[in-house]
Amino acid sequence: MERNIAILKIQKYMSKTNIFILILSVIILLTSVYLFYLSKSIDSYYAVYLKTGDLYFGHLSTFPSFKMTDVYYIQKNETDNTLGLQKFTDSVFAPENQIILSRDNIVWTTKLREDSQIIKAIEQGLAVPTIEDNTQTKIENNN
Repeated sequence: MERNIAILKIQKYMSKTNIFILILSVIILLTSVYLFYLSKSIDSYYAVYLKTGDLYFGHLSTFPSFKMTDVYYIQKNETDNTLGLQKFTDSVFAPENQIILSRDNIVWTTKLREDSQIIKAIEQGLAVPTIEDNTQTKIENNN
């Protein structure tokens, strides 16, 4: 009998409105936690490699779509065969400072470590230590 009274009390307090408010609160809480986690990843630098062979560096967000901001890419200097970083906004076609990426074209992404030379170069205003491109030399030496 006491058990029946306890069940009736629970049913009284758990009306449809209360259940709806409880479920809505849980959804809002989980969404807030998820968005907070995403905002933390925006502060980090990532490398994104595409099927086209392009490699981009910048801040990556994955919700609601893959988007990079503060974007850089590697540019080859044809005169001396060195590689350096180029800011995406400095491209000839003057794009905005973001790229929306198709998930289907992404081969891999990786978070760059704090001691990454790419991050250091970006923070120093593109004072990038250039890298010699010896690809052609290595291919010629193998033949």
